[in-house]
Amino acid sequence: MTSKSRSLGLVAFLCGDVAVAFQPYVHAGMMRGRSRWSSSSSTALRVLETESDTGESSGGYEEEAAAQSLRALGMSEADVKARLTGFALFDTNKDGLVDPQELKLGLEQRFGTVATDEELASVMREFDTGGLGGLTPETFVLGQIKRRIEVGQTEERAAASEARRLAAQTPLEAVTEAAGIEVNEDNGLGVRAASCVPYILPLVDATKYGFPILSQAPVLATALFPFVALFQVVPFASLICFFFFSSQSRNMGNPRLLRFNLQHAILLDIALFIPSLVALLPIPGEVSALLGEPVQDLVFLGACGIIFYCWATNLVTGTNPNGVPFLGDAAEEQTGGASN
Repeated sequence: MTSKSRSLGLVAFLCGDVAVAFQPYVHAGMMRGRSRWSSSSSTALRVLETESDTGESSGGYEEEAAAQSLRALGMSEADVKARLTGFALFDTNKDGLVDPQELKLGLEQRFGTVATDEELASVMREFDTGGLGGLTPETFVLGQIKRRIEVGQTEERAAASEARRLAAQTPLEAVTEAAGIEVNEDNGLGVRAASCVPYILPLVDATKYGFPILSQAPVLATALFPFVALFQVVPFASLICFFFFSSQSRNMGNPRLLRFNLQHAILLDIALFIPSLVALLPIPGEVSALLGEPVQDLVFLGACGIIFYCWATNLVTGTNPNGVPFLGDAAEEQTGGASN
């Protein structure tokens, strides 16, 4: 050993406590093939060894140096042993560093955690404080690394789910959310029963097409008579109901289920007005006599079928009865999507 080396060794021996404090940085330098410093006076005389001097590093010495460095960080013997054992499992090429690919492979094989290249790069930026291109035993904090990746993946999935939710929003929902208005999602029994009431309007208006059937079904005619009589006694009853239902369907304070059915009943009532327009067309008398009654029966039965479907869906499931083509989609768009 040269006089210069002996002098440096003596300095290292006398400054053993300082070497302990700077052990993580000394160990990082050792990984780059620089001189290795020991962390205790018992090994201080062997400090100044280089790769060129020995030709090959001593694996046992490097492990002991890493153990000393971890102890200097305040870790217990059990934690030091666990850290070095885990590090050895990930450091497959035994170069003293866990590079991104080794970390990726180890996480997949031992925990089933699949990390992307971007996630690994982020982890390296956070934990590879020495800029070595890999993790040393001191920076190989596996629990934190795994948790960091999993938290990031959870946040990404939540962001993707939120993006899908926003993309599926109707314009009314988007405006409502932007304005900070909370949507009333109440679908209790009272709301379900109230959601059936608006269909009295299209049911009464449908009776003008149901004379052939009602004349042969006196029980049904008797059940409908009070509603028909009420709408005939009160001036402009149908028109009043129409505008009242329309205004309440846009009232965001009302439950969404009720608003949907108000709008749905209005659209159904408008649809029942279309056949009366067809009757104004110049249709030959023979054709009108032949098709008049069957068409009226079809319109009346169709309206009754839709209304009974809406009643059943409201009362049984408490969800929007949006299965009617065209009408259901239009009501959804006007009231801001399906109820839960």
